[in-house]
Amino acid sequence: MTCSLGIIGSLGMIGSVGMAGGLGTAGSLGIISSLMDGIRQIGQYRLLIAIGVPVLGSGLALAASVLVPRGKARGLITGAYMLLASLGAACLLFAIAAAVAGEARSVFVALFVPGVALTVVMGVFTPEIIRQYQKFEFRKLAAEIFRRS
Repeated sequence: MTCSLGIIGSLGMIGSVGMAGGLGTAGSLGIISSLMDGIRQIGQYRLLIAIGVPVLGSGLALAASVLVPRGKARGLITGAYMLLASLGAACLLFAIAAAVAGEARSVFVALFVPGVALTVVMGVFTPEIIRQYQKFEFRKLAAEIFRRS
């Protein structure tokens, strides 16, 4: 719990330094330092990330395979797919920032691997999920037209 509060504190410090304005080089170094501290703290959760991301993705895929053909939970499923794809893209951006800043490989790989996995997998399947919901709506409309005729 302390470490996650440290991450939030680091991010809050980034906002406060950025809002101070006019700090010049010293302010931007403070921002980068705070960002790298936060990324290093996230790196401590490598095992949790390595287990949690696939479990979350598998649970979402299972829910989608049951709910999408029935046309249920459209907003929840598509929103979750888009959220995970966006989370993957954010992980990629932070991993690239850490790599450019010269952090150790163990620090930025903890964000890079799940970032690539989430961005690619969820990014590829999000349009397909939307298409499946559209097919359901078309079948529903076709059945209604068939009943009326």
